[in-house]
Amino acid sequence: MHEKIAHYQQRLQEIQTNIDTTSNNQLYNELREETKDLAATLAAQIILQKDCNSPLHLLIQSSKSKDDLASHIRKKWLLHKKDFE
Repeated sequence: MHEKIAHYQQRLQEIQTNIDTTSNNQLYNELREETKDLAATLAAQIILQKDCNSPLHLLIQSSKSKDDLASHIRKKWLLHKKDFE
């Protein structure tokens, strides 16, 4: 997790130091996806530490979308859940 956060901070610095708007747009899009991934990973770990009645667990159960944050959390939770079993 520390590696992901360090990588995320590095990406933020790239955006701050890069003047080229076209490159920044690409970096923003990549950072948006990385943000979604990092948030999903953190939320999945919270679900694993809490019971299945947590609001996050209820959120991933009620989500029907395949591309929203809840679906990304669900994927991460299922992936990490296997590691704990």
